[in-house]
Amino acid sequence: MQILQHVRTQHPIGQGFFHSGEVLVGRAAFRYVVDCGSTQPKVVRREVTDYLELMPDGKRLSALFLSHIDNDHVSGLDELLVNVSTTDAFLPLLTPAARLALAAHAIEQGRLSGTHLDFLADPGRWLGERGVGRIFFVRGGPPEGDGVVPPTPTPNQESDVTSIEIDDRRLIEPPTSNDEPGSRQARLRGARRRSFHHNTFEISHLRPIPLRTRGGALLDWVFIAFVHPDESALQRFDRAVRREFSAIPQTAVQFRSWVFELVRSRANRRRLRGCYHVARIDVNAMSMSLYSGPSGTVLYDVRFALRRVDSEYRRSKDQRVGWLGTGDADLRRDLYRGEFEGHFARVLGNVGTFTLPHHGSIHNFHPTLLELGPQYYVVSSRTGNRHHPHRDVRRALRWRQFLHVTEGLETRVDETVELRR
Repeated sequence: MQILQHVRTQHPIGQGFFHSGEVLVGRAAFRYVVDCGSTQPKVVRREVTDYLELMPDGKRLSALFLSHIDNDHVSGLDELLVNVSTTDAFLPLLTPAARLALAAHAIEQGRLSGTHLDFLADPGRWLGERGVGRIFFVRGGPPEGDGVVPPTPTPNQESDVTSIEIDDRRLIEPPTSNDEPGSRQARLRGARRRSFHHNTFEISHLRPIPLRTRGGALLDWVFIAFVHPDESALQRFDRAVRREFSAIPQTAVQFRSWVFELVRSRANRRRLRGCYHVARIDVNAMSMSLYSGPSGTVLYDVRFALRRVDSEYRRSKDQRVGWLGTGDADLRRDLYRGEFEGHFARVLGNVGTFTLPHHGSIHNFHPTLLELGPQYYVVSSRTGNRHHPHRDVRRALRWRQFLHVTEGLETRVDETVELRR
């Protein structure tokens, strides 16, 4: 009998987001983190320190997933990454205009630090300097057909699993020998445009991110990303910046030096904020959602448990054991929500835990999200925040199993999944 275990934690990070998980088969473990940040620095340090102390010797992180590069989702990365060895990172592919808009948003909020600007200027370089081996930029786009098709797991797998890794054979196509779009030369040119870091790749969110054993067997646990940038608003912002300053540089090295010089001046920062307001851009729309769970093609003997300090231990044999994080995605608008649901159509029935977007903001919420069928709805936000979660969101959730994770240690959520076949 093969047993796959999945352990995940929603950390009490306050006004931010920090989620960690492990996929365990035999002696092997695949460890990953989704976002790591908060507007409360002391809480970030506490949670990152606690997480690192519980990691075994070697402190290896298999994958880092970033929903977006807003300060309350990435402010703890410095402390995390300097203490671990990270194999891969996945984050939405953002154009220079999108990253400049995020900088303008941080200026508007009074939260743009040098470290944050350095990250926005060249995310690949920033992550590479902190030891991340490969960086995958996930490109968005409309859904195809009936949604992303999860890969079929290998039926007969080796009994002694010693290693679990991303199946990059399904992500990175072998380069062609000529100078066509898929050639090695074209990929190098694309990498230079994306980042100063040499080991970056661009992948479509239509490709699932599967896990395999060292022997090549596909496990029945998959990650599926969804990216939906606000293209029309970005075009307005780009035009506003062109009128106010100049054309935004498109290569990584040129953009980095240009943006640092631009924000050095207080007058320029004020003008950049003006461009941000003219474009009416919603930076929260430029967010990556992530499914983490089984393919849904195999029926298991399921063991599920959820534990909180402030509530009793809950057990279930429900097949819905997947997790779906939504970052700060705009799921209030019908168009965005429709594409979101279409993209995840094949796995929505597997979702047991659903994190509401933008800390439970009413501007990112629609009541039809409660019809998707998860057992638990999670919001991560600071105690006493009147808008996160919004009172109307709380009211809509009054008959659901709603878990509000704050900075309080007693609100931490630990979930354990065991799949047997």
